[in-house]
Amino acid sequence: MKQSRNCATLLLSFQKQLMQQEKSPATIEKYLRDIRQFYRFAANRKIEKSLILEYKNLLQTQYAVASVNSMLVSLNCYLRFLKKPAYCVRHLRIQRQIYRSEQKELNKTEYLRLVQAAKVGKNQRLYLLLQTICATGIRVSELQCITVQAAHVGQAVVTCKGKTRIVFCRYACKKACSVMQKNDKSPKVRCLLQEVDSR
Repeated sequence: MKQSRNCATLLLSFQKQLMQQEKSPATIEKYLRDIRQFYRFAANRKIEKSLILEYKNLLQTQYAVASVNSMLVSLNCYLRFLKKPAYCVRHLRIQRQIYRSEQKELNKTEYLRLVQAAKVGKNQRLYLLLQTICATGIRVSELQCITVQAAHVGQAVVTCKGKTRIVFCRYACKKACSVMQKNDKSPKVRCLLQEVDSR
């Protein structure tokens, strides 16, 4: 019981440190989730390098390499917070792929089928959102950056995961924003994501 209270206190302090480091809320939540998982595995055992290595080996049997590495990043960050940097472990090596697997790509036929299904279903917002995402290559979470104003200018400033980049708004994006603006009677500029959430 006492140890679980100590863990909770440590996690709270760790959370505060992550906030001071300006980590995003999603990153903080992930780090805390990963550390809680480690504590469940540790089951009140003393934190030592051998325990960390045992945990790393277990993760490799249960998760993909990228997932294991993301959990190790969280754990290493926590170990440094505990002033135990000597217990940090190396990430698994991943050979960089110079191409993307075709199975992860949306081909033209699949794209057209999705767009057509949205059109036939008379879901204009989904129809326009699909075109915007595919025309710009942005993530769904970045849709909030595509505003009517950005479409008129021809580019949007997109900030995600602490990185900022310029995304050029092509015809489909401009068309989507134009339709959204016509359907919106209020004078303020709205982002596509707000349009989706509000209706």
